[in-house]
Amino acid sequence: MINKMYIILEACKKVHGSDFTKKSRKREVIYARAAFINIVRTKYGRKVSLESIGDVLGGLDHATVLHAYDR
Repeated sequence: MINKMYIILEACKKVHGSDFTKKSRKREVIYARAAFINIVRTKYGRKVSLESIGDVLGGLDHATVLHAYDR
């Protein structure tokens, strides 16, 4: 499952044209992260944990992932 998330991550990076796994609070980066999280949660639902999504995104906390998903 983690390998599939990395494939989705690389596709999202190409679409957004930036690396949104680095720590940044820019609006474009936050929206790109939220889009990735929504894609993963829509495709896999609760099969994938918030912690594992955060790990793929560069070590984000599960609460940060949940907040981005709620946006």
